[in-house]
Amino acid sequence: CMLTYIDTHMHTHMHVCMLARSRCFDRFIVACILLNCVALAIERPERSALEETVTYTTHVVLTLIFWAEMLVKCVWYGPTMYARNAFNKVDTAVNLVSGADLPVYGHMYSM
Repeated sequence: CMLTYIDTHMHTHMHVCMLARSRCFDRFIVACILLNCVALAIERPERSALEETVTYTTHVVLTLIFWAEMLVKCVWYGPTMYARNAFNKVDTAVNLVSGADLPVYGHMYSM
């Protein structure tokens, strides 16, 4: 039973590491960053209900993608090595702010 857990855990860890090193993964994250920049650039105070829905949904989906990226890299590097990289520190700070913003953003959306 324990061997099955260890084998499954190592197999999952291997797949996460392969994903983290993948060029497709990097390109996907860069595309998400660009999409996020566009979404932020087109936001404006007076929006229709459809624009509000699209903006909020985009914000939630991209935040979840960026959190998943952070977790994948944390598994790949290990928490200590991940935290030593200055870019990862900035990425973590942005993810924390973005995650904290979701309830506020959702509250504004529901008004």
